[in-house]
Amino acid sequence: MKIKTIDINVNEGNTLIAKFMDCDCDVENLKYHSSWGYLMPVVEKINTHKFFYNDNAFTVRIDKRDVVIFCNIMRIKEIVHISWMSGKDTMLSMTYKAVINFIKWYNERKNDDL
Repeated sequence: MKIKTIDINVNEGNTLIAKFMDCDCDVENLKYHSSWGYLMPVVEKINTHKFFYNDNAFTVRIDKRDVVIFCNIMRIKEIVHISWMSGKDTMLSMTYKAVINFIKWYNERKNDDL
């Protein structure tokens, strides 16, 4: 089961990521959408994040044509899949979109019982 891709504006996306990262920052100064230096710590947190008491529950795969986030502990293997769509897409923009979609998916489920 793959979640539907969610479009979101940059301020909303950066705010969502900042909350996931427990960062109490001024949204205007965040550059998750335009800087690998900002975005890679988020990818690392997803890759090492606990979910239902399991370490390393997720894997983020970044490729030149797509970004996929997998769940390693549930029957839902592929959570997010963002494919290259146009000349405007870059690995950074695809990764940003994948992270946003993952966080939305995660936030809907983080308090669920097993």
